[in-house]
Amino acid sequence: MSLKGEDNAPGKRIAGSKISSDPVIFFTVLGLVVVIVLATVFDRESTGTFLFGLQDFAVEKFAWLFSLTVSGLLIYAFWLVFSRFGHIKLGPDDSTPEFGTLAWISMLFSAGMGIGLVFFGVAEPILHYIAPLQSPPESVASAREAMRLTLFHWGLHAWGIYAVLGLALAYFHFRLQKPLAIRSTLEPLLGRQTNRLPGKIIDIVAVLGTLFGLATSLGLGAAQINSGLEVLFGVPVAVRPQVLIIVVVTFFATLSLVLGLSKGIRRLSEFNMLLALALMLFILIAGPTAVLLRGIPDHLGNYLQGITGLSLSTHPFRTLEWQKSWTIFYWAWWLSWSPFVGMFIARISRGRTVRQFVLGVLIAPTLLSLLWFGVFGGRHCDWNYSRESGWQKRFKPIRRRLFTHYWIISRYRDSSVSWRCSLWLSFLSLLQIPVPLSWTC
Repeated sequence: MSLKGEDNAPGKRIAGSKISSDPVIFFTVLGLVVVIVLATVFDRESTGTFLFGLQDFAVEKFAWLFSLTVSGLLIYAFWLVFSRFGHIKLGPDDSTPEFGTLAWISMLFSAGMGIGLVFFGVAEPILHYIAPLQSPPESVASAREAMRLTLFHWGLHAWGIYAVLGLALAYFHFRLQKPLAIRSTLEPLLGRQTNRLPGKIIDIVAVLGTLFGLATSLGLGAAQINSGLEVLFGVPVAVRPQVLIIVVVTFFATLSLVLGLSKGIRRLSEFNMLLALALMLFILIAGPTAVLLRGIPDHLGNYLQGITGLSLSTHPFRTLEWQKSWTIFYWAWWLSWSPFVGMFIARISRGRTVRQFVLGVLIAPTLLSLLWFGVFGGRHCDWNYSRESGWQKRFKPIRRRLFTHYWIISRYRDSSVSWRCSLWLSFLSLLQIPVPLSWTC
């Protein structure tokens, strides 16, 4: 499936777009998804064993390839910034950006991370803090290591993947007038086969990967909202409420799509960003403000200092359990998301230069992630705070560690309003996950 501009004439702005469906791609993907879902429903144990076996095989044999690929994409993205190609417009030479900088950053950030930051904003730092890779558990060293590893997983490497694929899609679509589809970026290699079976297979693989990445995000997001509803309204944490949450999210995401890119998705992204900033400022001002502000540059320096070693670390002399659960999991997650996030970022980036695009996609979301994790993760990893009475006992169960985002807010006075804002932020972030998918399918 692809997105085709309605008006691609040089010098003119693409005012709208329409989604054209390829029946071969659509029904092939639909059939494969149905088969996988049915296999899971009727024989969950065997299907789970098979899928986990594939995961173990991929990590054991190709962990090195994941690390080199993701790091290579980041290096290539920075090379493009300083290369002679940096001035090229994503569109005709006289084209201008379709969206303002703030709206653009809000949309790409919400599409690229969204519910993940809300879910892991506290959970990942605290999990690394309790069970660090190298440092003694629950120490100052493990707190610093926790922030470094978290930023490594959510920082430049993740956005380097999105930047390279998004740039390729935007260039071929807006500059060369090709369909906004993954297969278009491989036309120099495929030639006439781009719109035939080889090209269709590429799009099928891209959509399948996107669907599985989407399922992970929707599952985590629905579970988090369910956890918040349990505290606020006593809704039990169970499969049925989470399925209902996903149905409601899908309905409102469809409504947002019907309203269009400028009225629906743009406004939703801007409101989501404002709500996130408001919640972050609440935690920052409530304090300890000085500790959190002092920690942000420390986290940044710690991250940049260790980025080279972390990028190439494959742990050859130890088991791969940690990498399978963290780094390789994230690289696979971001790669599976890259077709639909890259396509959405490409769609909203017409009129920008290659340099503006790459720097914007790499730097702005990484800095926002630094602030988010620095405030939420830093607040929970603070040494004195983490030694509060009963803390370790209360958060020993893994499920509670994953939803400490809500617990942090409950520690402040007048937290009921903040609880509701946090719940709304979770819902709005989850709401934006299916939206970019519509541009992929």
